[in-house]
Amino acid sequence: MYEKKAELIGRQRAAAIWMQRGLGLSHLWLAWTNVFWVVLVGLPWFAPVLMRIGASGPVRGIYIFYGFLCHQYANRSFF
Repeated sequence: MYEKKAELIGRQRAAAIWMQRGLGLSHLWLAWTNVFWVVLVGLPWFAPVLMRIGASGPVRGIYIFYGFLCHQYANRSFF
């Protein structure tokens, strides 16, 4: 009826305590996940805005980072 919870010992216990207290992952994991996805999805939309205001340095970094993730070829574009 009642299942006994597994007890953590040694390194596992230390790692679990560090993740819960040190990183705040126990109650903020959804917030950190949302921040990660907003940044990942939002940066490509923010790059043209930065280019328009003349900040070409950060834009170059964004384009280099997403160059490894996106494979856009001229023969696949509509232009």
